[in-house]
Order: sequence, then structure tokens, then C-alpha cells
Amino acid sequence: MNPEPPSQQSPVATSVRANRIFPLAFWALVALWSAGVAGSLMWNLRQHQEQIHGLAVQTARVLYEKDILFREWASLHGGVYAPVTEQTPPNPHLQIAERDIVTPSGRQLTLLNPAYMTRQIYELQDRKMGVRGHITSLRPIRPENRADEWESAALQAFEQQVPEVSAIVQMQGAPWLRLMRPLTVTANCISCHASQGYQLGEIRGGISVAVPMAMLAMPGYTHGLALAHGALWLLGLAGLFGGWRQIRRRIREREEAYELLQRAKEEAEAANRAKGDFLANMSHEIRTPMNGVIGMTGLLLDTPLTREQRQYGEVVRQSAELLLALVNDILDFSKIEAGKLELEAVPFEVRPLVEDVAELLASKAEEKKLELACLLAADVPQTVRGDPTRLRQVLVNLVGNALKFTARGEVSIRVTCERLAAPQAVLKFAVSDTGIGIPEERRDRLFKSFSQVDASTTRRFGGTGLGLAICKRLAEAMGGEIGVTSTPGQGTTFWFTVVLGYEACDRPAVPATVDRIRNRRILIVDDNETNRLMLREQFRAWGCPHDEAPDAATALHKLHEAAAHDAPFHLAVLDMLMPEKDGATLGREIKNDPVLRRTELIMLTSSRRPGDRQLLQEIGFAAFLFKPVKQAQLLEALVTASTRGEVGANAAPATTPATPVAPPVEQRLRILLAEDNKTNQLVALGILRKLGYRADAVANGQEVLHALDLVPYDLVLMDVEMPEMDGFAATAAIREREKTTGRHLPILAMTAHAMKGDRELCLAAGMDGYVAKPVRFAELQAALAPYAQGGKPDTARPV
Repeated sequence: MNPEPPSQQSPVATSVRANRIFPLAFWALVALWSAGVAGSLMWNLRQHQEQIHGLAVQTARVLYEKDILFREWASLHGGVYAPVTEQTPPNPHLQIAERDIVTPSGRQLTLLNPAYMTRQIYELQDRKMGVRGHITSLRPIRPENRADEWESAALQAFEQQVPEVSAIVQMQGAPWLRLMRPLTVTANCISCHASQGYQLGEIRGGISVAVPMAMLAMPGYTHGLALAHGALWLLGLAGLFGGWRQIRRRIREREEAYELLQRAKEEAEAANRAKGDFLANMSHEIRTPMNGVIGMTGLLLDTPLTREQRQYGEVVRQSAELLLALVNDILDFSKIEAGKLELEAVPFEVRPLVEDVAELLASKAEEKKLELACLLAADVPQTVRGDPTRLRQVLVNLVGNALKFTARGEVSIRVTCERLAAPQAVLKFAVSDTGIGIPEERRDRLFKSFSQVDASTTRRFGGTGLGLAICKRLAEAMGGEIGVTSTPGQGTTFWFTVVLGYEACDRPAVPATVDRIRNRRILIVDDNETNRLMLREQFRAWGCPHDEAPDAATALHKLHEAAAHDAPFHLAVLDMLMPEKDGATLGREIKNDPVLRRTELIMLTSSRRPGDRQLLQEIGFAAFLFKPVKQAQLLEALVTASTRGEVGANAAPATTPATPVAPPVEQRLRILLAEDNKTNQLVALGILRKLGYRADAVANGQEVLHALDLVPYDLVLMDVEMPEMDGFAATAAIREREKTTGRHLPILAMTAHAMKGDRELCLAAGMDGYVAKPVRFAELQAALAPYAQGGKPDTARPV
């Protein structure tokens, strides 16, 4: 077993390691403290010695200066006469007539010259103070002035112009400070020593002073300093031992607290696992009969029924689908709570994903007569790496909520790039509506589990209260965050960020067909500002000169004004539903005006009313698109209309890129969709619904087998990777059953495995066809078409 990394080791392991390391650390601290106290004592002693040394040097210098002053004073007076005594006999080296005199009283005096007086003072100074002085020379006149070894070295240094020599030496078993300075010949010296060859300014010797260090030392200072440091050392040891006991006690308390916390954590985790397992199991058990209810209700609705019976059946089906959505939310939440949520990291395109979400929910927006638009900033990368399924799930939830809580106005999806620096891109998705808004004091409930803004029993809008909590967990799992801004009565914006993989080369690519409409002047006519903004940004990115009008009157004015300046608009993109005058009426006026009729028209509409296609073709529209319009569809319509304008006004109208053609009623299939991801279910069911097929969804292979026991489905769209029983195992079980029934059930693989060899692997497992995710409208339509016509393809081939 590999050891835990240090950051993940438990406090118990940390405590055990601390119990081994702490004694060593404690004794290391004791050693450091002892060394510190000893070092402080040595430093203080050294400082004391340096102070004594400095004081001794200053004392010796003062004594030297005193001797020099005595000598100068005596020299100025020609010497000093003193009584002759045993201690002061006549100086035998001073041979002058006035050396000895007798006073009238008969007292004998002798002349003390400066050098002789200095020696007398030195003798007294030695007896009284213990300080020694010595006049010496390398060529002494008196034997007593002969220099010792230290003084000889100092005298030699004086000849090298050294002004002073000092040192601490051992004398009589004790340290003494010896200091010596030179004696320079003055005029007074020559008067007495001319016979010895003295010359003015010459250094003939020096005066050395020896001061005992013991004389300057403070008695008991060393012992006091040692005792103070010893007391400090003992006090520090007492503090360390006290701290050691406190830390040991804290460690024991921490270990005990951690043990209690660990037991509580294990109990909480066990309870959480039990809750998660219970929710997952119950969700699965509820899903199985619910799929049966939905499937059988669908069969019932396909039979001849009275109006009242059909109404009851539709209520049952809608209620069952709402209950299934609730179970799906609980299942997703239980996965997140149990820590079983796994994110993919696959390449996907951002724009098609957002446009698919808008297209999936367009019918709900149409039912409530709401505008639904999506806008991607120009710097959003074309391809990123992440989990498109979970990203789509968050978007579907937020857009679905916006449509649910908006009675009139619009819902918009905006994608911007917060940070773009390979290898990461931070994208921000914002879903704005013009709905009821959220009061400030209730926003703290939004992202909590099983919590709603309106929790009363009389609330207008239902729901589990799990959707936003799941969105928050998914956004955080994808490295982002989620938030909301709202103004009650005006609308709400939910936003979230995600961190996705990004390569510097994955910049939005400009389609080659853009060159065919570049520099074409386009007029945007739409009363909705968001729709105009979406078209405005798109045309700017394509390099198309454009202008806009919020209503038909403004549009006609701008069209005539442009024609008058010989710069007519080549294309006009009109909204169908506008106040005062709708897009169809405006288009008829443009085509009936000889000045404006060459402007090609494209209609954008949120309504799917029967007869609109025929009406618009008769008026002369080049194409019409259903909102929310996809970028590729818009570009195709613009190119078609532009080409039509170049060929001539009599060219055939372009077919509508976004208009699906449903198979005849007698050719519809009853399809079972096996897909464990709720968002993928919504996408696939939405496409199948547009194609006119009746479809039911299950979440794994076990539910496939159970559903086939209840309902005679005509075809299965089988995901490969599903929990409990995957698509391969489910296909094998179905084929095994068919050995006894003799009936062959078509199975089409619908999977994200789109690498080389995946198709062959699905066919080898017994599947009849293969559709790669992300599922496209045209691709799924082509894959189902042979079965809808009552036959079977000659060979199973990928779509």
C-alpha cells in the first residue's frame, strides 16, 4: 500500500509522528537554550574584559601624559632642588657645578633633573598604587634605564614611526597592561645632554607604563554575571518543561477530539452513503414502473379515443413525465452527494452546444410567445475540452427555469470569455430573462438543496428545489462558480463560469462562404433589442455593413433613404411578429415597391403556424428561419438570398434550412431511447419529437429489457456506456431473447465513442447501425428514415 501524501495524512498519523519527533525537538531546544545562555555569558565576560582593557589603556595614557607634564614643568624651571636623603641621593650622572648646594641653615640640597624626578615618582607610584613606570632607551646612560625584551621591541617600532605600543602581558603571574610612547628630544633636553650628542626632535627612548588589570576589575562581577546567567538558564528550562507538558496535554486532547470527530465523520459518511444508496435505489425502482406508465400511456394515446379519454390520457402522460423529471433530479443529486459524479474531458464545440440547447427549448418559448436568443462573443474559442453533457445540463436547467418564470418578454443566453490563456479558457454563461425577479432576502435559498424561493403551499411554480443545487455542484466541479443578479418585477440573470481546456489554435473559424456575403449591406428589422444585438454582432464578425430598425416604418424610411443615396440594402432580415405591422406585411410592401423590390428578404419567426411557408414564398422571401436561429443556418440563408439576388428575382425561393420534415403518420416508429444522462435524453427526445416520432426514455440496460416486456417498441436507440447494464450487454440479452421469438428488433448505437473501430465494435455486438454523439438533426433523421419507411437498410453503416 502506498503511503498517504503528507497533505492527506490523518491527524492520528501526524500525532504518532509528532510523538516520535517531539522529544528530539524538545532536547534540541534545551541544547539551543543552553548554548544560547552560555554564549551570552561568554559574550558578556568578553565585553567586560574589553572594558577593563580599554580602561587600562586610558589609565596608562593618563599616567604617561602626567609624566610628560612633570618632565616639561621641571625642564621649564631647570630642575627641582630637594633635600638629600637615602631615597634621593645626588644624581651621579648629572655632572654640573650647581648640582649640590647647602642652605644657610646647613641643609644639603641636590638638583632633581626631569629624568631623575620621574624615576623618583615611579618608585613612589609603584609603592602606593602598584603601577609601574620606566624610562628606557636602546642606548641608556644609566644601567637602570636598560630596556627589557618587550620595551626593546617597542623602541624599534618607534623608529618605524609607530606612535604607541600596548599589549596585555603576564607579569608576576597576573595580566598587566603595558603601554609605551616615545620620548622626543626637546631644547631643554639638549641643555643637559649636549655632551651625549642629543639632537632636537630625535627619539632617544620612551616611557613605558604597566597597569595591573586586577586593579581595574570590579570585585565579584564575574561571579555575579555567571550566577545571573545560571538563573536565567534555569528559568528558561522551567519554561521549556512547562511548555512541553502543555503541548503534550494539547496533543492528547487533539487525539481524543480527533477520535471523536473521526467516529462522527464515519457515522455521517455511513449515513450519507446509506442515504445516497437509498435515493439511488429508490430512484431506479421508481423509474422502472414510471417508464412502463409512460410507454403504456403512449400506446393508449395511439388508439381511437374520445376527446375526454384523450384529455385524461395526456394528463396522465404529462404527470408521469413530471414525476420522472423529479426522479431524475433526485438521482443526479444522490450521485453528487455520494461522490460518484465523474466528469469527461473530451473536445467539443461551444456554439453548436449552446444553439442545440436553444433549439431544444424553442418550442416551450413559442408556447409562451417569448423571444429566445443566444449570443456568443467573438473571442469565444471554437473548440474546447471538457464535459459537454454536464455543461449542457446546467444550461438546459437555467434556460428552462427562465422560461418557466417569464410570462412575457425574452430569454437570452450569452457566452463570453473571461480568461483565455492556453491551456485553459474560462467561459462565462449568462441566462437572462424578463420574468418576475427574485427578492434580495430570498436569494440565499436559491442554491440550497430542496429549497425554493417561494416555499409556501400556495406557490405558483412547482419543482423539487434540486435543479439549482445540482447546477451549483456541477459548475464548481467544472472549476467555476455560479451566481445571480435580479430586480424584482424586471428580470433575473443567472450566470456561471467553467474552466475548460483550450489550445491556442482553437480560435473561432470563419466559414469560407462568408466571402460571398462580405460587403453586402444588410438591414436588420426587429422590435427586440436582444435579437438585433445578436444579428448586429454576427454581421460585424462577418464584415457585412449593416443598419437596424425597430419597426416597419423606420425600416421603410431607411430603405428609401439608402436607395436615394445610391447605396441600397442588398438584404433585409425581418422579424415576423412586430407591433403595428408584422414582417409579412412589411415584406409585401418592400416587394411591391419598384424602388425596393431588388432587396432580398429573409424572415425570422418564432411561430410555426401552418401556411406561413406558402405565404412567405408567395410574397417573395428568399428564406425563412425559426428562432433561435443558428449561425450556420443564418449564413446559409444569407448566401442563398445573396446568390438569388445575383441570378435574378425570378429564381426559385430557397428552402428553409431549419424546417424539419416529419414522416407521414402511418410511417412513425415507436422508439425506445436508452440514455443515462438526463440532458442527452432531452436533446434526443427533442429531435425525435421534431421528426414526428413517439419516443420513451430509460436510463440503463435493465430498464430497456423491462420496457420491452411492456411495450412492443419498433426500434431502440442504445447508448453504450450506462450504469448497471451497458448497451453491449443489453443488446446481447435482446438478441438472446430473439432466438425464441424469431422477431428482430432494430438497435442503433448512439454513443460518444467515435474513434476508428468503434462502429465495427458496435456492429459486432449485434447492433444494426451507429450514430455518433453529439447527435445532429440531419444525421438522426437519415439513420431512422429506412426504418420509418417500413424497411431496413441493406447494410448497417455509420451516419
